[in-house]
Amino acid sequence: MALRSHVRSSTRKRTTDDGEYKTLEKALRKVLSDIANGKSRSNSQGWPEMAKTLRDMDEEKIKDTKEDIDTLLVFAGLFAAVLTPFLAETYQTLSQSSDDTSVVILQQISTQVANYVINNRTIHSTAPPFPADSPSFVTPPFALSVNILWFASLTLAMVTASFGILVKQWLREYMSVETSRSAKARLRVRHFRGTALEDWKVFDIAAALPLLLQLSLVYTVTPMVGGWATLFFFATVAPAISARCPYKTTLLKHSMQKLRGWIYSHQRTRWLYFGPMNTCEPPGPMEDGDAAIDPQYDVAILTTADAILLDDDLLGIMGDSLQDTKAKPSEIIDFVVAALHQRLPDLGPDSLKGPIQSINLCRLPQRAWTALVKITARTLKGSGVVLRRNGAADSLEDWAKNAITILSTFHPSTFLPEARDALTACMTAALIPTTQTGAIIQDPVSG
Repeated sequence: MALRSHVRSSTRKRTTDDGEYKTLEKALRKVLSDIANGKSRSNSQGWPEMAKTLRDMDEEKIKDTKEDIDTLLVFAGLFAAVLTPFLAETYQTLSQSSDDTSVVILQQISTQVANYVINNRTIHSTAPPFPADSPSFVTPPFALSVNILWFASLTLAMVTASFGILVKQWLREYMSVETSRSAKARLRVRHFRGTALEDWKVFDIAAALPLLLQLSLVYTVTPMVGGWATLFFFATVAPAISARCPYKTTLLKHSMQKLRGWIYSHQRTRWLYFGPMNTCEPPGPMEDGDAAIDPQYDVAILTTADAILLDDDLLGIMGDSLQDTKAKPSEIIDFVVAALHQRLPDLGPDSLKGPIQSINLCRLPQRAWTALVKITARTLKGSGVVLRRNGAADSLEDWAKNAITILSTFHPSTFLPEARDALTACMTAALIPTTQTGAIIQDPVSG
């Protein structure tokens, strides 16, 4: 029995190993194919994987909102279809019915005919004539209030459906990125649009739409239509004053881009534009195409990706991607500090603003610690020690102090040779400033 179980376990293990081998072989073939096809160096350093992962997360987040809006549109349509026949009936109570008027006149004629008498060879009717000063029609009190309420409800249903379609178009434009662009360019565009949905309250608008169908309204129809028209107009022209505004529709996308350029090109209207500016020549509003080729936010993109994913296995890939950027050493060390802050909340918010005073890496997973130490060591060794004058003595830049502090804090399990080489180079170049950042721990177990 034990032998049979062992054979079954061995077979299952061999099958699993074969599957993993095939997966690894497929991945290796893809890498070799990429190299043979001459793809860019950045495409083999994690950018495509991060772009795909972040896009999947964005699609999952937006998918829920789109499904809610679809349900809302169906409900608004059914609500309007049910309410319209009732409105067609109650609307008639606001004016005098022609049928009722005809009945009254026919009754008067019948009464006069029935009361005809012959007098002196003439025919006269003894019935009184139809009064010329008959009372005018008076709208019943209930008819006015009911029609106001029901017309308000129908108007709100139309407003909800209208803005629901607008929000779906905004979300579609937010997710639309040219697939011909590289993974790095797509991530740059995503970062350029990153905070737009929150800053412009797109999800708040989508969340407020269901409430419009549930509110008990007491306003008349005319102010609501005017308010809807005002909001609709603002939502349509808002992209003209900021390229980052997500209130974009496919039909007016290029027109709004030209309008932004026109607004910025005229001195009198330039104050209307408050969106991001292009840092390259010629100056003007920063568009998606400009963001796709702008490398200044590459480190911020990786920092945001790490904060969202918190995947220790991707830190090594992100380290290779950092080397592919034109980031300053201080920006790379800021990425390392931000990654530590995400994984060690007790590090304190002050560590993001100045030099790290103390750090305990004992609770950090070894994979994360190894990747971050390699990134730090490679940055510190590659850029060299940067000194600044502090009176009569020299001191290290804040980023260099943080790098030395991180490398000097041993993990309980091991001490990487990259850290030792980087610290040795720092002490060779600037012994006193390096040792002044803190006592370098020699025992790797003391952590």
